[in-house]
Amino acid sequence: MATNEKAMTMREFLNGVLATENLAPELANFATAKLTSLDEKNDARRNSLTPTQLENEKLKAQFVETAVAETEYTSASVAEMLGVSTQKASALMRALKAAGVVAEGEGRSANGKGKVKTYTLTGVEFVPRTNPVKAEG
Repeated sequence: MATNEKAMTMREFLNGVLATENLAPELANFATAKLTSLDEKNDARRNSLTPTQLENEKLKAQFVETAVAETEYTSASVAEMLGVSTQKASALMRALKAAGVVAEGEGRSANGKGKVKTYTLTGVEFVPRTNPVKAEG
Protein backbone atom coordinates (compact mmCIF):
# COMPACT_ATOMS: atom_id res chain seq x y z
CA MET A 1 0.00 0.00 0.00
CA ALA A 2 1.35 3.45 -0.87
CA THR A 3 2.07 5.76 2.03
CA ASN A 4 -0.71 8.19 1.09
CA GLU A 5 -3.42 5.53 0.72
CA LYS A 6 -5.90 5.19 3.53
CA ALA A 7 -6.34 1.73 5.04
CA MET A 8 -9.78 0.22 4.59
CA THR A 9 -11.79 -0.10 7.77
CA MET A 10 -13.71 -3.22 8.70
CA ARG A 11 -16.96 -1.26 8.29
CA GLU A 12 -15.99 -0.22 4.75
CA PHE A 13 -15.06 -3.81 3.91
CA LEU A 14 -18.32 -5.25 5.24
CA ASN A 15 -20.39 -2.59 3.46
CA GLY A 16 -18.49 -3.43 0.27
CA VAL A 17 -19.31 -7.10 0.72
CA LEU A 18 -23.00 -6.26 1.24
CA ALA A 19 -22.97 -4.12 -1.94
CA THR A 20 -21.84 -7.11 -4.00
CA GLU A 21 -24.43 -8.34 -6.51
CA ASN A 22 -25.72 -11.90 -6.15
CA LEU A 23 -24.18 -12.22 -2.67
CA ALA A 24 -24.81 -15.56 -1.00
CA PRO A 25 -27.34 -15.17 1.85
CA GLU A 26 -24.96 -16.67 4.44
CA LEU A 27 -22.31 -14.05 3.54
CA ALA A 28 -24.87 -11.26 3.75
CA ASN A 29 -26.05 -12.53 7.15
CA PHE A 30 -22.46 -12.76 8.42
CA ALA A 31 -21.60 -9.22 7.22
CA THR A 32 -24.80 -7.80 8.69
CA ALA A 33 -24.13 -9.49 12.05
CA LYS A 34 -20.57 -8.13 12.11
CA LEU A 35 -21.83 -4.60 11.34
CA THR A 36 -24.37 -4.89 14.16
CA SER A 37 -21.58 -5.99 16.50
CA LEU A 38 -19.45 -2.99 15.46
CA ASP A 39 -22.39 -0.65 16.14
CA GLU A 40 -22.96 -2.15 19.60
CA LYS A 41 -19.27 -1.81 20.53
CA ASN A 42 -19.19 1.79 19.30
CA ASP A 43 -22.33 2.65 21.28
CA ALA A 44 -20.87 1.09 24.45
CA ARG A 45 -17.61 2.99 24.03
CA ARG A 46 -19.35 6.26 23.21
CA ASN A 47 -21.66 6.03 26.22
CA SER A 48 -19.09 5.05 28.82
CA LEU A 49 -16.72 7.25 30.79
CA THR A 50 -13.00 6.70 31.15
CA PRO A 51 -11.58 6.10 34.65
CA THR A 52 -10.33 9.71 34.70
CA GLN A 53 -13.76 11.04 33.74
CA LEU A 54 -15.39 8.94 36.48
CA GLU A 55 -12.89 10.30 39.03
CA ASN A 56 -13.61 13.87 37.88
CA GLU A 57 -17.33 13.30 38.34
CA LYS A 58 -16.65 12.12 41.91
CA LEU A 59 -14.50 15.19 42.59
CA LYS A 60 -17.18 17.55 41.26
CA ALA A 61 -19.80 15.81 43.44
CA GLN A 62 -17.46 16.09 46.44
CA PHE A 63 -17.07 19.82 45.86
CA VAL A 64 -20.82 20.38 45.53
CA GLU A 65 -21.50 18.38 48.72
CA THR A 66 -18.76 20.18 50.68
CA ALA A 67 -19.15 23.75 49.43
CA VAL A 68 -21.16 26.24 51.46
CA ALA A 69 -23.86 28.23 49.67
CA GLU A 70 -23.06 31.89 48.97
CA THR A 71 -19.35 31.33 49.65
CA GLU A 72 -16.84 32.32 46.98
CA TYR A 73 -14.19 29.74 46.17
CA THR A 74 -11.03 30.23 44.14
CA SER A 75 -9.44 27.41 42.18
CA ALA A 76 -6.69 27.33 44.82
CA SER A 77 -9.21 26.88 47.65
CA VAL A 78 -11.05 24.19 45.67
CA ALA A 79 -7.73 22.44 45.02
CA GLU A 80 -6.95 22.41 48.73
CA MET A 81 -10.47 21.20 49.57
CA LEU A 82 -10.29 18.30 47.09
CA GLY A 83 -6.59 17.48 47.37
CA VAL A 84 -5.86 18.12 43.68
CA SER A 85 -3.75 20.58 41.70
CA THR A 86 -4.97 24.11 41.08
CA GLN A 87 -5.08 23.35 37.35
CA LYS A 88 -7.34 20.34 37.90
CA ALA A 89 -9.55 22.33 40.28
CA SER A 90 -9.86 25.06 37.67
CA ALA A 91 -10.89 22.51 35.02
CA LEU A 92 -13.47 21.01 37.39
CA MET A 93 -14.91 24.47 38.10
CA ARG A 94 -15.14 25.24 34.37
CA ALA A 95 -17.10 22.00 33.90
CA LEU A 96 -19.42 22.85 36.79
CA LYS A 97 -19.87 26.36 35.38
CA ALA A 98 -20.78 24.89 31.97
CA ALA A 99 -23.40 22.74 33.72
CA GLY A 100 -24.78 25.80 35.52
CA VAL A 101 -23.91 24.40 38.96
CA VAL A 102 -21.54 27.26 39.83
CA ALA A 103 -21.41 30.89 38.78
CA GLU A 104 -18.14 32.63 38.03
CA GLY A 105 -17.23 35.88 39.71
CA GLU A 106 -14.16 37.94 40.41
CA GLY A 107 -12.32 38.45 43.67
CA ARG A 108 -9.06 39.72 45.05
CA SER A 109 -5.98 37.51 45.00
CA ALA A 110 -4.54 36.30 48.30
CA ASN A 111 -1.87 39.01 48.24
CA GLY A 112 -4.47 41.67 47.37
CA LYS A 113 -2.58 42.84 44.29
CA GLY A 114 -4.58 41.15 41.56
CA LYS A 115 -7.89 39.63 40.60
CA VAL A 116 -8.84 35.96 40.55
CA LYS A 117 -11.87 34.03 39.35
CA THR A 118 -14.22 32.89 42.07
CA TYR A 119 -16.94 30.28 41.96
CA THR A 120 -20.20 30.21 43.91
CA LEU A 121 -22.88 27.52 43.98
CA THR A 122 -25.98 28.50 41.99
CA GLY A 123 -28.43 26.07 43.54
CA VAL A 124 -28.65 24.00 40.35
CA GLU A 125 -28.53 20.31 41.24
CA PHE A 126 -25.42 18.43 40.17
CA VAL A 127 -26.05 14.91 38.90
CA PRO A 128 -22.76 13.09 38.28
CA ARG A 129 -22.51 11.10 35.08
CA THR A 130 -21.86 7.39 35.49
CA ASN A 131 -21.24 4.46 33.22
CA PRO A 132 -24.39 2.65 32.15
CA VAL A 133 -25.12 -0.57 33.98
CA LYS A 134 -24.57 -3.55 31.73
CA ALA A 135 -27.59 -5.79 31.36
CA GLU A 136 -27.07 -9.39 32.37
CA GLY A 137 -27.29 -11.56 29.29
